[in-house]
Amino acid sequence: LLVGLSGLALSGAVFLQNGGDFGLSHFKLAGLRVLFSFFLGVALYRALGPNPKYLAMPFAATPLIFAVLGLVLLGPMPPGWVYDLLAIFAVFPALLVLALIARPGGARSQAACLTLGLASYPLYAIHLPLFLLTYGALFDGSGLDGRAFGMAASLAAVLLLSWLLATFYDQPIRRRLSMLASRSGTASGSPKIA
Repeated sequence: LLVGLSGLALSGAVFLQNGGDFGLSHFKLAGLRVLFSFFLGVALYRALGPNPKYLAMPFAATPLIFAVLGLVLLGPMPPGWVYDLLAIFAVFPALLVLALIARPGGARSQAACLTLGLASYPLYAIHLPLFLLTYGALFDGSGLDGRAFGMAASLAAVLLLSWLLATFYDQPIRRRLSMLASRSGTASGSPKIA
């Protein structure tokens, strides 16, 4: 019910705006995008579980996910509400499910997945301001080729900064807080906080 209601509200807003532009220019859609994405994520988790063993996709097919995502975000598609709604309700959820069922093969693949997962929280926190700063300052209004290159360069910058923040800021702080909580729990005789 919540997925349906938030999806209807988002659809109406995207239709009235004649496209959501994935949030690059219509920031007022952010609340509806977050509501729909959150409830859809909960629904997918409940439907598939944390580790869907009955579904599996070879890790070798993972580049397909990035190719489709790149085509949707960078490709020469006409902007408008139909394109955005197809991406939001069909393409992005399908890519999410494919990413969930991809099974990393070797040690390098697993390390790459862990690194990207590690950067995901800082990425979520900083992507919009940094993306708008790099893309808007360097590549906005430079035609389709410049836009595609600008998005790719901005994405690379955001990923790198997210990894740096995760490695040198987020993880050390989490370790320190965990140690403090563990010491406090031990001293007071209360159970440790995970």
